[in-house]
Amino acid sequence: FGSQSRCPCGRSLMRDALPQWQGTVVDALGALGVFHPVLFPANSVRINSYRPGQGIHPHMDGPVYYPRAAIISLGSQCLFDFYPRVDEDEEKRGFDWDRDKEVPRFPELPPGTKPRLSIMLEPGSLLVFSGDAFVHHRHGIEAVEEDEIGPQVKNAKDIGLSVGDSLRRDRRISLTIRHLLPRCNCSPLL
Repeated sequence: FGSQSRCPCGRSLMRDALPQWQGTVVDALGALGVFHPVLFPANSVRINSYRPGQGIHPHMDGPVYYPRAAIISLGSQCLFDFYPRVDEDEEKRGFDWDRDKEVPRFPELPPGTKPRLSIMLEPGSLLVFSGDAFVHHRHGIEAVEEDEIGPQVKNAKDIGLSVGDSLRRDRRISLTIRHLLPRCNCSPLL
């Protein structure tokens, strides 16, 4: 919601008004200081549903969104992975959407690339990331039916998990809230 389809010129996504209930969520995040109400207000909410064995390909949100992402997780837990810093040449890429993976297009990671760190997203949790994590590191969720806790899971001990533990996934719904950057004049400011 907030950005449904590619605009007529092809350089951005069309902006739409958010439904009232999503506006309430966005307002709450604004009150918490997650999004700046004037410079970079949250104006896009993407709702994804994942069954066990589904994930999202490692990607970066820029240059489509900026300067942070807020993810509310509902239903099952899952591991959210951050990958090593990208090659500097990748940062010069323009907007291109990968229709098969439903993420901004970037070259594939080298085979065998492992997450630099992972966060266990618990049901009802809010993850906010910005800065270096948002701009330079791909993020994604591995398409597995069970999450294996490894040493890269930074919050494992805090939530009572140990290396070697495994958690079976169930259905998970996520609300990913971001600021869609205007890249053209096709869409009026909302």
